[in-house]
Amino acid sequence: WYLDSGSEWHITYDASELEEVRAMKPEESFKVIGYDGSEHQPTHVGCYNMKSNTVKGLEFTLNNVYVVPNAKVKLISAGIFDERGTTIVLGDGKALVRHNGRTILRGDKVGRIYAVRYDDIRRRNPWA
Repeated sequence: WYLDSGSEWHITYDASELEEVRAMKPEESFKVIGYDGSEHQPTHVGCYNMKSNTVKGLEFTLNNVYVVPNAKVKLISAGIFDERGTTIVLGDGKALVRHNGRTILRGDKVGRIYAVRYDDIRRRNPWA
């Protein structure tokens, strides 16, 4: 997964990793514009369960993760995290996602983007 300040949505290409997956309704339809200008249509939406890579025992759910089958990477929307009260700090080749004063996720700079290392889980504690 990559932390992306340019994405309005959490996006994956793999519906099998989501829980509570359902097909998109026609009235929910929208297009995702790829970095190369290509247009893609999400097909499904669901929830993705994650474990913090910095706080032992902290688990949370990414809600409203959209499945875009032709996506090349999985994206975590920095904007959604911001709306949920997190602070994201970038610098020294690291991305730190903080919530209530503690760092809950850490990413490492890969090229010009930040890859988040994590463990997926099956329990829910939704906030994202």
